[in-house]
Amino acid sequence: MLTNSAEEAKKEDLRKIIEIQTGLLKNRLTEKDIELILSGGAKDFFIKTGYNPDFGARPIKRAIQQYIETPIAKLMVEGKLMKNSKAFLKLSMIILSLI
Repeated sequence: MLTNSAEEAKKEDLRKIIEIQTGLLKNRLTEKDIELILSGGAKDFFIKTGYNPDFGARPIKRAIQQYIETPIAKLMVEGKLMKNSKAFLKLSMIILSLI
């Protein structure tokens, strides 16, 4: 069983992985003049859904694809997310909002 400090260290490592993975997506979107903003609650959501003790942090990338990349791609195809747009991901039943 992990101590509180070990648990917090693990969460901080997961936050860094989420930052790296979402950073790659943010860079791709920046090339299209689209800004992606994630709330702290959204990051916590990915820590909970994207971590598996058997597989480690590997599922985080799939969760980001499922909950961010795919919805953004659909919005772009539908013409709802265009240049100079901002996409804000907040935790309220994991809703992607355009701002």
